[in-house]
Amino acid sequence: AIIYPQIPGSDDAAASVKSDLEKLGITVNSVGYPPTNTDLVGPLTAAGAQRADVLIPLTESSGCIRAYNAIKQLGLTRPVITSGLCTNPDVVAAVGDFPLDWSFALVSNPFDVSDPQVALFQQKVKQYGGADAQIHGSASLGFGSVLTMTKILNELGVDNLTAERIRDAVKAYQGPVYLGPASVDCGFAAPAAPSLCATDSYVITYAGDGKWDDHGRGFRAPAA
Repeated sequence: AIIYPQIPGSDDAAASVKSDLEKLGITVNSVGYPPTNTDLVGPLTAAGAQRADVLIPLTESSGCIRAYNAIKQLGLTRPVITSGLCTNPDVVAAVGDFPLDWSFALVSNPFDVSDPQVALFQQKVKQYGGADAQIHGSASLGFGSVLTMTKILNELGVDNLTAERIRDAVKAYQGPVYLGPASVDCGFAAPAAPSLCATDSYVITYAGDGKWDDHGRGFRAPAA
Protein backbone atom coordinates (compact mmCIF):
# COMPACT_ATOMS: atom_id res chain seq x y z
CA ALA A 1 0.00 0.00 0.00
CA ILE A 2 1.55 3.27 -1.19
CA ILE A 3 0.39 6.72 -0.12
CA TYR A 4 1.89 9.98 -1.33
CA PRO A 5 1.14 13.73 -1.36
CA GLN A 6 -0.07 15.07 -4.70
CA ILE A 7 2.79 17.51 -5.21
CA PRO A 8 5.28 17.83 -8.07
CA GLY A 9 7.86 15.06 -7.84
CA SER A 10 6.00 12.88 -5.37
CA ASP A 11 3.49 11.67 -7.93
CA ASP A 12 6.31 10.71 -10.32
CA ALA A 13 8.19 8.95 -7.52
CA ALA A 14 5.10 7.00 -6.47
CA ALA A 15 4.39 6.00 -10.07
CA SER A 16 8.00 4.81 -10.49
CA VAL A 17 7.95 2.75 -7.29
CA LYS A 18 4.57 1.26 -8.21
CA SER A 19 5.77 0.35 -11.69
CA ASP A 20 8.98 -1.28 -10.42
CA LEU A 21 7.15 -3.28 -7.76
CA GLU A 22 4.63 -4.51 -10.30
CA LYS A 23 7.50 -5.65 -12.54
CA LEU A 24 8.50 -7.89 -9.64
CA GLY A 25 5.01 -9.38 -9.57
CA ILE A 26 3.85 -7.44 -6.50
CA THR A 27 0.28 -6.17 -6.38
CA VAL A 28 0.26 -2.46 -5.49
CA ASN A 29 -2.46 -0.05 -4.44
CA SER A 30 -1.28 3.56 -4.65
CA VAL A 31 -3.32 6.48 -3.33
CA GLY A 32 -2.47 10.18 -3.54
CA TYR A 33 -3.82 12.78 -1.14
CA PRO A 34 -3.94 16.60 -1.09
CA PRO A 35 -0.80 18.01 0.58
CA THR A 36 -3.02 19.93 3.01
CA ASN A 37 -4.52 16.69 4.31
CA THR A 38 -3.49 16.41 7.98
CA ASP A 39 -5.12 13.03 8.64
CA LEU A 40 -3.75 10.13 6.61
CA VAL A 41 -6.05 7.45 7.99
CA GLY A 42 -8.29 7.91 4.95
CA PRO A 43 -5.57 7.52 2.29
CA LEU A 44 -4.09 4.52 4.11
CA THR A 45 -7.49 2.88 4.31
CA ALA A 46 -8.17 3.64 0.65
CA ALA A 47 -4.84 2.04 -0.28
CA GLY A 48 -5.86 -1.12 1.55
CA ALA A 49 -3.33 -0.76 4.35
CA GLN A 50 -5.28 -3.14 6.61
CA ARG A 51 -4.82 -5.92 4.05
CA ALA A 52 -1.39 -5.01 2.68
CA ASP A 53 1.79 -6.90 3.51
CA VAL A 54 3.93 -3.74 3.37
CA LEU A 55 3.16 -0.03 3.85
CA ILE A 56 5.06 2.54 1.79
CA PRO A 57 4.45 6.18 2.78
CA LEU A 58 6.29 8.21 0.13
CA THR A 59 5.80 11.49 1.90
CA GLU A 60 7.64 14.69 2.65
CA SER A 61 9.05 15.05 6.18
CA SER A 62 5.89 16.48 7.75
CA GLY A 63 3.90 13.75 6.04
CA CYS A 64 6.09 11.14 7.73
CA ILE A 65 4.78 12.33 11.09
CA ARG A 66 1.19 12.17 9.89
CA ALA A 67 1.75 8.73 8.37
CA TYR A 68 3.30 7.49 11.63
CA ASN A 69 0.34 8.76 13.64
CA ALA A 70 -2.19 7.28 11.20
CA ILE A 71 -0.50 3.87 11.17
CA LYS A 72 -0.44 3.91 14.96
CA GLN A 73 -4.09 5.01 15.11
CA LEU A 74 -5.11 2.14 12.84
CA GLY A 75 -3.14 -0.29 14.99
CA LEU A 76 -1.21 -1.63 12.00
CA THR A 77 1.90 -3.73 12.59
CA ARG A 78 2.83 -4.23 8.95
CA PRO A 79 6.42 -3.59 7.84
CA VAL A 80 6.92 0.02 6.75
CA ILE A 81 9.47 1.15 4.19
CA THR A 82 9.95 4.78 3.23
CA SER A 83 12.59 7.28 2.13
CA GLY A 84 15.32 9.02 4.07
CA LEU A 85 13.05 12.07 4.43
CA CYS A 86 11.47 10.26 7.37
CA THR A 87 14.78 10.41 9.27
CA ASN A 88 14.52 14.20 9.41
CA PRO A 89 15.14 15.74 12.88
CA ASP A 90 11.59 17.12 12.91
CA VAL A 91 10.24 13.58 12.55
CA VAL A 92 12.51 12.30 15.29
CA ALA A 93 11.43 15.14 17.59
CA ALA A 94 7.72 14.52 16.94
CA VAL A 95 7.92 10.75 17.32
CA GLY A 96 10.41 10.82 20.20
CA ASP A 97 12.93 8.71 18.26
CA PHE A 98 13.30 7.28 14.80
CA PRO A 99 10.12 5.33 13.96
CA LEU A 100 10.72 1.89 15.46
CA ASP A 101 10.98 -1.00 12.99
CA TRP A 102 10.55 1.32 10.01
CA SER A 103 12.90 0.71 7.09
CA PHE A 104 14.43 3.58 5.13
CA ALA A 105 15.80 3.53 1.59
CA LEU A 106 18.91 5.72 1.50
CA VAL A 107 21.75 6.48 -0.86
CA SER A 108 24.10 6.23 2.12
CA ASN A 109 23.68 5.30 5.77
CA PRO A 110 24.74 8.21 8.00
CA PHE A 111 23.49 6.69 11.28
CA ASP A 112 25.17 3.32 11.91
CA VAL A 113 28.34 4.25 13.82
CA SER A 114 29.48 0.61 13.81
CA ASP A 115 30.70 1.52 10.30
CA PRO A 116 34.06 3.35 10.73
CA GLN A 117 33.26 5.71 7.85
CA VAL A 118 29.99 6.73 9.51
CA ALA A 119 31.68 7.14 12.89
CA LEU A 120 34.29 9.48 11.38
CA PHE A 121 31.60 11.40 9.50
CA GLN A 122 29.58 12.01 12.66
CA GLN A 123 32.70 12.92 14.64
CA LYS A 124 33.83 15.54 12.11
CA VAL A 125 30.36 17.02 11.61
CA LYS A 126 29.99 17.52 15.36
CA GLN A 127 33.58 18.75 15.71
CA TYR A 128 33.14 21.53 13.17
CA GLY A 129 29.39 22.07 13.28
CA GLY A 130 28.58 21.56 16.94
CA ALA A 131 26.50 19.00 18.80
CA ASP A 132 23.34 19.95 16.93
CA ALA A 133 24.89 19.85 13.46
CA GLN A 134 22.81 18.20 10.76
CA ILE A 135 23.76 14.62 9.82
CA HIS A 136 20.48 13.83 8.09
CA GLY A 137 19.32 14.50 4.56
CA SER A 138 22.10 15.30 2.11
CA ALA A 139 24.77 15.99 4.74
CA SER A 140 26.45 12.60 4.34
CA LEU A 141 26.33 12.88 0.54
CA GLY A 142 28.07 16.26 0.67
CA PHE A 143 30.66 15.00 3.15
CA GLY A 144 31.37 11.89 1.07
CA SER A 145 31.57 13.88 -2.16
CA VAL A 146 34.09 16.34 -0.69
CA LEU A 147 36.35 13.53 0.58
CA THR A 148 36.08 11.61 -2.69
CA MET A 149 36.95 14.73 -4.69
CA THR A 150 39.86 15.41 -2.34
CA LYS A 151 41.15 11.89 -2.99
CA ILE A 152 40.99 12.44 -6.75
CA LEU A 153 42.79 15.78 -6.54
CA ASN A 154 45.49 14.37 -4.26
CA GLU A 155 46.10 11.52 -6.69
CA LEU A 156 46.50 14.02 -9.53
CA GLY A 157 48.95 16.13 -7.55
CA VAL A 158 48.91 19.88 -6.99
CA ASP A 159 51.06 20.59 -10.07
CA ASN A 160 48.60 18.83 -12.38
CA LEU A 161 45.34 20.53 -11.41
CA THR A 162 43.97 21.81 -14.67
CA ALA A 163 40.28 21.81 -15.54
CA GLU A 164 40.82 19.24 -18.29
CA ARG A 165 42.85 16.86 -16.11
CA ILE A 166 40.38 17.11 -13.24
CA ARG A 167 37.48 16.40 -15.60
CA ASP A 168 39.26 13.39 -17.10
CA ALA A 169 40.18 12.07 -13.65
CA VAL A 170 36.60 12.34 -12.43
CA LYS A 171 35.31 10.56 -15.52
CA ALA A 172 37.85 7.78 -15.08
CA TYR A 173 37.33 7.35 -11.34
CA GLN A 174 35.81 3.97 -10.48
CA GLY A 175 35.49 4.23 -6.71
CA PRO A 176 35.20 3.84 -3.89
CA VAL A 177 33.04 6.80 -2.85
CA TYR A 178 33.24 7.71 0.82
CA LEU A 179 29.90 6.85 2.51
CA GLY A 180 28.74 5.70 -0.90
CA PRO A 181 29.15 2.90 -3.43
CA ALA A 182 32.30 0.80 -3.55
CA SER A 183 32.48 1.21 -7.32
CA VAL A 184 31.11 3.67 -9.84
CA ASP A 185 30.64 3.38 -13.58
CA CYS A 186 29.45 6.73 -14.88
CA GLY A 187 27.38 6.52 -18.03
CA PHE A 188 26.85 2.77 -17.82
CA ALA A 189 25.09 2.15 -14.50
CA ALA A 190 21.72 2.97 -16.05
CA PRO A 191 21.61 3.72 -19.78
CA ALA A 192 18.45 5.79 -19.39
CA ALA A 193 20.26 8.09 -16.93
CA PRO A 194 23.79 8.71 -18.26
CA SER A 195 24.79 10.95 -15.34
CA LEU A 196 24.01 8.19 -12.82
CA CYS A 197 27.27 6.57 -11.77
CA ALA A 198 25.88 3.80 -9.56
CA THR A 199 22.60 2.20 -8.57
CA ASP A 200 23.68 1.21 -5.06
CA SER A 201 21.39 2.03 -2.16
CA TYR A 202 20.88 1.11 1.47
CA VAL A 203 17.77 -0.22 3.14
CA ILE A 204 18.21 0.18 6.89
CA THR A 205 15.76 -0.66 9.65
CA TYR A 206 15.69 1.09 12.99
CA ALA A 207 15.84 -1.45 15.82
CA GLY A 208 15.66 1.03 18.71
CA ASP A 209 18.24 2.26 21.23
CA GLY A 210 20.30 3.81 18.44
CA LYS A 211 20.79 0.45 16.70
CA TRP A 212 20.30 -0.12 12.98
CA ASP A 213 20.01 -3.22 10.83
CA ASP A 214 21.59 -2.33 7.51
CA HIS A 215 20.73 -5.64 5.82
CA GLY A 216 24.24 -6.24 4.52
CA ARG A 217 25.53 -2.66 4.15
CA GLY A 218 23.88 -1.79 0.88
CA PHE A 219 23.08 -3.45 -2.41
CA ARG A 220 23.33 -2.68 -6.10
CA ALA A 221 20.01 -2.55 -7.89
CA PRO A 222 19.74 -3.84 -11.48
CA ALA A 223 20.38 -1.21 -14.13
CA ALA A 224 17.12 0.23 -15.45
